[in-house]
Amino acid sequence: MRIDIITVLPELMRSPFEASIMKRAIQKGLVEVHFHNLRDYTTNKQRSVDDYQFGGGAGMAPLRSHVLHLLNTLKITDRKKELFKTSGGKYVAPQPIENKLKESPFVEQVMVVGSERKFVGALIVPSFATLKEWMREKEIPYTTNEDVIHHPKVLRRLS
Repeated sequence: MRIDIITVLPELMRSPFEASIMKRAIQKGLVEVHFHNLRDYTTNKQRSVDDYQFGGGAGMAPLRSHVLHLLNTLKITDRKKELFKTSGGKYVAPQPIENKLKESPFVEQVMVVGSERKFVGALIVPSFATLKEWMREKEIPYTTNEDVIHHPKVLRRLS
């Protein structure tokens, strides 16, 4: 099993994996743990990762461009359970939903989420190569991946 942890404090996050059951599982090769420092994916000299909070509520939100850059280096592979249960008690089989979404040439990777949540959602990594080609055919200028996922015509095409 591979675990990827995205954090701005990788040193702090390592300690639980250096003791007890997790340490033994890593030593036996049963688990691989990879830490990704979100600051390594920044483009500004301050290595800032904060964005403005959206949706109301206190806290920090990571800057989307940095998360996108990092996610482009990771690959969703598999899950442990075939079903999960929402907070409303409904059981969901994510695999058929993911398979249907992946039929689109515009979807590179997808993971359905929602265990113990009110609603089911999906983390979708678009196929930027397909989007780039589609935009070229539609004579829409292609700038950066981040700009592309906010472009109104792209959003209409993907919805």
